[in-house]
Order: sequence, then structure tokens, then C-alpha cells
Amino acid sequence: MVLVFVMCGYGMLDGYAADTSECTTYGGSNIGDQDYYTWSDTVKSYLVYQNGRYMRFQANAVRSGYLVEYYDKNFKLLSRRTVNKELDMFGGFCQSGDYYYVLSGQTNYDESDNVEVYRITKYDKNWNRISSCGLKGANTYIPFDAGSARMTSSGRYLMIRTCHEMYKKSDGYHHQANVTIQVDMQTMKVIDSFTDVMNTEYGYVSHSFNQFIHMENGRIVAVDHGDAYPRSIVLIKYPSAIGSDGFHEWNCEATDVISFDGETGDNYTGATVGGFEMSSSSYLIAGSRDIGDGATYGRDIYVASVSRSSCSVKVNNITNYSDGYSETPHLVKTGSDSFVLIWGRDSKVYYTKIAGSGRRVGDVYSMEGDLSDCEPVMANDRITWYTWKNNEIAFYQINSGRLSSHSVKKVTSDHSFVIKGCDTKSGKVDLRCSKCGESKSIYTMTDFTTYWRKSDDSGAYSTEYDAAFRKGQVLPFTVSYDLSDDAYNNTLDISMIYKSSDPGIIEIAESETGQPELKFLRNGIATVTMYPTYNPALKKSYTLQVGPTGSVTMSAVNNTSAGISVKWKKTAGVKGYIVYRQSVGTKKWTRVKRISNARTVSYVDTAVKNNQGRKYTYKVAAYITLNGSDKEAAVSRGVSIARLCTPSVKAANVKGRKLKASWKKMTGVTRWQMQYASNKTFAKGKIVTCSSKTVAKTVGSLKKGRTYYVRLRSCSNYGGKTRYSGWSKIVKVKINK
Repeated sequence: MVLVFVMCGYGMLDGYAADTSECTTYGGSNIGDQDYYTWSDTVKSYLVYQNGRYMRFQANAVRSGYLVEYYDKNFKLLSRRTVNKELDMFGGFCQSGDYYYVLSGQTNYDESDNVEVYRITKYDKNWNRISSCGLKGANTYIPFDAGSARMTSSGRYLMIRTCHEMYKKSDGYHHQANVTIQVDMQTMKVIDSFTDVMNTEYGYVSHSFNQFIHMENGRIVAVDHGDAYPRSIVLIKYPSAIGSDGFHEWNCEATDVISFDGETGDNYTGATVGGFEMSSSSYLIAGSRDIGDGATYGRDIYVASVSRSSCSVKVNNITNYSDGYSETPHLVKTGSDSFVLIWGRDSKVYYTKIAGSGRRVGDVYSMEGDLSDCEPVMANDRITWYTWKNNEIAFYQINSGRLSSHSVKKVTSDHSFVIKGCDTKSGKVDLRCSKCGESKSIYTMTDFTTYWRKSDDSGAYSTEYDAAFRKGQVLPFTVSYDLSDDAYNNTLDISMIYKSSDPGIIEIAESETGQPELKFLRNGIATVTMYPTYNPALKKSYTLQVGPTGSVTMSAVNNTSAGISVKWKKTAGVKGYIVYRQSVGTKKWTRVKRISNARTVSYVDTAVKNNQGRKYTYKVAAYITLNGSDKEAAVSRGVSIARLCTPSVKAANVKGRKLKASWKKMTGVTRWQMQYASNKTFAKGKIVTCSSKTVAKTVGSLKKGRTYYVRLRSCSNYGGKTRYSGWSKIVKVKINK
């Protein structure tokens, strides 16, 4: 096993070299960027297929501009270039005819009507800049804020649907809403735009968290993910065809596709939108939304169908998971009435065929991999998209005619440097790329010392270590290094390579703090070697013996009224257990309790009882007696949790046979669950889920003369699992009015 750690560095390179070789590299990732929880972001990854080759456009890969790469049909890199950045903020990319169009923007914190906040730039197919146009002021404080931007064309016009944070209103807030822009692509002039505050009759959506646009017989058809006015996923049809006099926003027809519970402006809606397409009969909107009533964590995938003639709505549930998170999907048009829906879940990609009606047709297929914000394209009967992480690009393809057939092609464009020489005194290393011949010099360490974590509770490190360990133990260690004076003023690489002679006995891993550690997996003897990546002559070796031991498995970490309860499974052959607590954001583990009875497998940490919202990680170590002293034989994995104190709730009868419950806001809460029932046992009681910002909830249609019982608890998603506080004391309300 080989593990490489980069400890730290000085004078690092920018991460992007000149466009002179196929080894050019850059840093970043777009994996999962299509997914969002509350509001979306601009799409920064695009793929275009033309003349037998693919063009990849990536907006956030290089600092100076936009990265453009060309690949052949087998995804061999042909060439690369950087297109100079326009305004600081990237909005979107679009191809129309023989030209490319890039949308960019910039902030306008002074709220000046002389600042260009949106710019549309036109390029030819060789990326020669032709011209640009834009909007100044435009009631825009921050363009593209809390939303996206998408573009399409109709005739000579380019249509843009995006968003902005607006000038400060009289209430002191910068409100957010959608924006529509029409550009004449021949004259490169803005023909029309709408950036004011109005209502859906003008195509306006307040708190528009994602935007989509298509053209239907010259008319705009748009989809917005609205949080306020309206609080829904809304489809808006404009009244007439666009023309030289603009897009005629008055008398737009709005259809609420999926309406959301909660208060206007809550932000969280429990849903996303990932795709908008048109069939011969319907408008199709694909996305994800919360499972059930919110009591179970997770999101399902849906496709909503809106009739093009009557605007009637039908929402088709494509998945029916009991729990677990499904990422925002893509919807790909493969024919006039044929589509493929693609979504991510648990590091896999799932996909299925969708009919023009929005119904699922046939099986759900899957493949290992990821989605990104790159909208899949159709090319040679293949649905194609890519993901990008640093120097590795993965191109995914699905056969649209035979969905069971899929493939992944990974392309690595990194340099392959080999050591040509190393001065051990100064630490200077001469390198040459074996692929392109590029040379460079770096500096590395001239010596290093290994420090091992002591087995006591001091948290200290020492150059001394025990030669014998028990299976299941973990031994953290760190490396300090010596550098020459020249090293501090030049590019420095002090990464380390660690190897185990038998990874089945001793595994070298990375700890939660980013430091290396040894994990002892089974009995035996193995040798651990380590050396600087670019100075192998400094190699050092350590031989360690692993003896028999047990293991510790955490079974539950939950909130109780008394504190945080920690439970674990009994471990054979140990003397007792030690419970540890770590405050999130710190490196120190606090020894909470030493339990000398090996039959005790639970403990309640009462010291954190009143620490509402504080985040902790717990672990349990089993210890044995070795050479007259306690030795930790095994340590459980850390389990994180946010402390949720038991809340209190008030309730009262309000006019109209309604019950109003209220409570105080508490930190660290993801959402609230208010339950009411007509009996003390809460049999058949109803749970109402509210956002963390909500402090009151009214429910109606209650029976007059009946007494209702109410209780409240808070929820937190911290630590990757939904956990709850204890239920509040029950209050009762009689409905008299």
C-alpha cells in the first residue's frame, strides 16, 4: 500500500500552466454541482458536440478566464486554450448557429445605474471575440445570486432567464428575483429586459432559486423554482411571440406545478428542479423533493407533466425510497416524445426512460459514477456528460437505443515528473516530465523526524513508541522536517510517501484531522517505511508487531433530556471502556468517563445537558491491562451529533377552530416537528414539520368542543443522520371558538 500526504507548502504554483502541452493541469471539481439543497448556482460546465468532436467549456477551472478543450470521438485530448474572462462573475454559455455566447456579470454594491451588471459576449467558433452588449444598473445589486442562468435562441434573438439580488428596498433588504433579457444576436443589442418587481403576469417570480427557459412558436415558456411569490415550482407562458419590440411580458399565464408548504420567504422548500423539456403534448419538469412528510430524511425523484393545451398538472413519482438522499436529476430529450431521466444516489448514477406524458417507461438502470452540472448532450445516439476533479476528467455515455449499455472513459492530463537529480544538502530537486519533456526545479526537506501519539490521555507526541500493539488500535503520527534557507523562497513540495509491507496487518490511513495514522488490522508483523516524495534517500523504516484484541462498535448516540446518550456493543476480552468527547472545530479529545465494568455498554454525558446547538463527536475505547497499566486495545469510529435540549411549547385556540402552537428559536436546529392529537398517547397524531426559522404554526379544521394535545421536538441533520431532541412537555388546548 502506498499513501501520499501533502503536509504543507510555501511558494506554490498557481495550478495552471501555459497552453503548451497536453500535460497542462488545473485544480477544482464539478462533481455533484447539479445538486442543490435550497437554492441553485450558475452552471459552469458545458459540453458541445460538433463536426465529430467534443468541446468542453469550463468556467471555473482557471483564474484568468474560461477553459476550452477539444476531444475526438474517443475522448482523446486534441487541444486546449483559455478564453479571456469578461466580467468577474460567470453566468452561462450558449451555442447558437455559428457563434458562441457567454453571459457574465459583476456586483454593484453602490447601486449605481452606470455599472454594467450583465454582459453578453459573442464569439465565432474559433473563439475570436466579435462584440458584446449588456445592461447597466438594472436594479441589480448582485447578479446570479441564489439562482442560475440559462439561455436559448429563437430566430435572431437570444433569450436569457436568470436572477439577481436587487437594490435595497424600503424594508432594508436586498430582495432576490428572476431576470429576463432579450438580445438581438445580429446587432448585439439588448432589445428588452425585465428587472423590476411585479407579479407573475409579467413573468416575475420573487425568490427564484432556479431558472429554465424554452421557446414555443416564438413565445417564452419558463420554469422558476419560487420561494415567495409564488411559493412553488411555477411554469410561466408568455402571451405572444418575441419580436423587435421585445417579449411582451404583460398577461403571462402562470401554473403552479408543485406548491410548497411553509411561510413565504422561508427559503427552504424541500424540492429542486433539474430539467425542463417539452414533448408534443406536455411540458416536463424533473427534480427531487423531500420524502413523505419530512419525518424521514431523504429526497425522491419526480417528473411533473403540464398539458401544453390545458395546463393541467400531473406529478409522477419516479422513485419511492424509504430514506436516503437522491441528487437533483438531469432530463435529456432523445426524441420528440422520448426522454431519459438521470439522477445520482449513493455514488451511483441511475437512469430510466420517460415518455412524453412524463411517466416512467421500463426499467431503472444504474452505473458506478457521478453527475455534475454538465447537462448531458445527445451525440451519435449516445447521451454524454462529464465530471471533472483536478486533473482527471470522466466522460460518461449511455446508449439511448439500448439503455442497459453504458461506459465511462477517464482522461488524465497531469504531468508525469521523474527525478533527474537531488541535492540532499539544499533540498533542490530537478524534475522532467516523461510525457512532454517540461523541466522544473522544486525544493524538498533535507531531513525529517517522526513523532508518534502517546497512548495516554495527554495528547502528546514522542519519538518513542511501543513496538507491540493490539488489533484494532490506531496510532496517529506526524512528521516534522528540516528545510534549507533557499527552500523558503522557492516552490516547495514536502509531500510524504508511506508504505506498509503488509497492508492486511498495518494499514496507513488519513485521520479526521488530515494527519497520517497506522491502523492495526490483524495479528502479525509488518514494516512501515516513509520518505519524502522527491528525496527517497531519506527513507526510514519501523517494524511493529500486532497482537490479539477485540473491537468496539458504536450502536447509538442520541439526545436525551439528561444529556447525550452513548451506547456501544460489548467487546470480548477487555477490562473496561473509556468514553471520549471532542468539540467540533477542536482537535482535543476530552476523556469523559472511564468505565471499569466490561459489562456496562452505555453512558449519558450530563456535562453537555444545557449546551444547545453545540456540536460534538464521541468515540469509545476498549482498554486492557498491559504491563501493569491501561492500554487502549481498540477505538470505535467517531460519531458526530449536535446537542438538542428538550424544547418547550405553548398552544392556544384561535378563531376558526384553529390551534396555534408557538415556541422559542434555538440554535443548531435543522427543523421542528410539532405533533398534535386528540389523545394523550398521540395515537394517530399528526406531525407538522417546520423550518428552523419558524417559531409558530397554526393548524385548522379541528373539531369544536374537543381537547387537543400538543408537543414539540427539534431535529438536526448534523453528522449525516437525523437526530431528535426529547419531546417537550405536553400541553392541551380545548377548541371553543
